[in-house]
Amino acid sequence: MNLWVLLDTQIEDVCTYLSDKNHEITSGLSEEELSLFETNAKLSFYTVFNRFLLASGILVLILALALLYFTRQYATQQKQRNRPPTSAVLARIYGAIMKTYTVHCSCNRIELSLCGEPRARVICHCIDCRELLDGPFYPVTVWTDQTASITHGESNLSTYKHPRLKMKKYFCTNCGEVLFNTNSVDWRAVPQWLIAKNHNNQLPQELTAVTHVFYEQRIIDVSDNLPKHLRGFSSPLFEG
Repeated sequence: MNLWVLLDTQIEDVCTYLSDKNHEITSGLSEEELSLFETNAKLSFYTVFNRFLLASGILVLILALALLYFTRQYATQQKQRNRPPTSAVLARIYGAIMKTYTVHCSCNRIELSLCGEPRARVICHCIDCRELLDGPFYPVTVWTDQTASITHGESNLSTYKHPRLKMKKYFCTNCGEVLFNTNSVDWRAVPQWLIAKNHNNQLPQELTAVTHVFYEQRIIDVSDNLPKHLRGFSSPLFEG
């Protein structure tokens, strides 16, 4: 038998059954009761239909939001596969509009890009720097991780974390040269001699130190005309 003919027959049987049932229910009702029955039936139908539409709308909205979310997630993953690290991207942007300094380790396997102006230019005499870096004092320029970024050879970068202090130093695995160290707020302190070495042994004037800090912890005196703070920038100056 043809499928459509069978379906039409089934629908006709259902309609006949419902018509018979309706006749059984309404046969003993007065005109007023019949009118009330029809009104209630219509209200019930509209209520169920409206709830169905509302539920359908909510379901469609949820499906649309889920599709949008997963589409964005997929697009983000696709972009990140071939996108360089955020710090490298920012370094290129800064480099296009601001002064950029490029330094590398002795074996040239790691390249560090410095963009714009450093947060500080100091000669540090603190005990912590001496413990971490094994020197009597430490002339540095201080940058953020957005303005001092590894632009080449990051896989060759190794890290040493101080066992007690919130400080790390980052050095080349191959030649061992320290490119920078970080403090408790993760600022990057780049040695001034490393910058000078990469600029024909001449430190750019705009990167030279402007003050000494933690001079009260010094192990040797330094004779120059720079101010010498006993601790941080806001501490009293050394008088001697």
